[in-house]
Amino acid sequence: LSIHYGKNVIILLDEYDTPMVESYVKKYWDETAAFMRTFFNTTFKSNPYMYRSVLTGITRVSKESLFSDFNNIEICTLSAVKYQEYFGFTEEEVFAAMDEYGLTNKDEVKYWYDGFTIGDLKDIYNPWSVTNFLGKKILSPYWANTSSNKLVSDLLREGDAEMKSDFEHLLCGGTVTKQINEELVYSDLSTDDNSVWSLLTMSGYLKIESRDDEEYELKIVNYETVKMFRGLISKWFRKGNSYSNFLKALRGHYPKAKIVFLTGCMLHEKDLETVKKALDTTVSEAQGRGDKEVYRFDMTDQKGNIFYGADWHPSYWQQQKMAGELTAYLRALMRWF
Repeated sequence: LSIHYGKNVIILLDEYDTPMVESYVKKYWDETAAFMRTFFNTTFKSNPYMYRSVLTGITRVSKESLFSDFNNIEICTLSAVKYQEYFGFTEEEVFAAMDEYGLTNKDEVKYWYDGFTIGDLKDIYNPWSVTNFLGKKILSPYWANTSSNKLVSDLLREGDAEMKSDFEHLLCGGTVTKQINEELVYSDLSTDDNSVWSLLTMSGYLKIESRDDEEYELKIVNYETVKMFRGLISKWFRKGNSYSNFLKALRGHYPKAKIVFLTGCMLHEKDLETVKKALDTTVSEAQGRGDKEVYRFDMTDQKGNIFYGADWHPSYWQQQKMAGELTAYLRALMRWF
């Protein structure tokens, strides 16, 4: 191009970080990072035919990982004020477009697709989701379905109990306070929880509600993102025996704990037998794999002779009976004599 037009060219590289994400997930990060460093040096530093270049991506990979050879690099993240007006659609733009399409459900669209903050600008909408909605006129998680989100899914699934608890709080509409680093070091993702929260924030899954020095109050961006995360979590237990998958995830965090699968008092007949069979199979398979600290216990199903609670739930007296049965079982299991 430079030779043909007689001038240096502008190089545009979109989603530069996609190969990095894929290589991290599939365990060939070092090879990809080495290739990308050479590619970037040849293309963007020592290239005599380049005038300027623009790279875009979801995550900001650390300078030490890829950009150590760069000179005069300017980085604009979600928190940067410069160029903030060029990211996403403003609410005025979205509502004006809806008027042109004859769409009136603005509150629903705001609930689904609003929530991004770019620099100082709030109420920024996801362009991909909005344009798909305008064309199809159906509220759906369009942006969430554009990639497998495998990295995010793996990090959350493999996170510790505190991370899962924090994320459950987020899914219920709450906020969490974390330290955020806008420059992502992939090697830290498996060892530093703050790196995971940084990834979720800088990738647009979480938004910054407030900031106090290095402490950021974070919240899930919008309902579209909530739907995406719920879908990811449901997939964790969708394949194979859900109880076995749950047990494997639980055992990963509590390798030495005694785990008891039990049935309560409300199930009856066919439903009760179905659950018992599934639990028996799970425990048998676990013990067959060498996990001898997995157990089964069934509480006595309620007959109504000591009354029912609201909507057929256990009565006060039934709860006492259940507590007595479970206490006796655990006392014997733990040898609490």
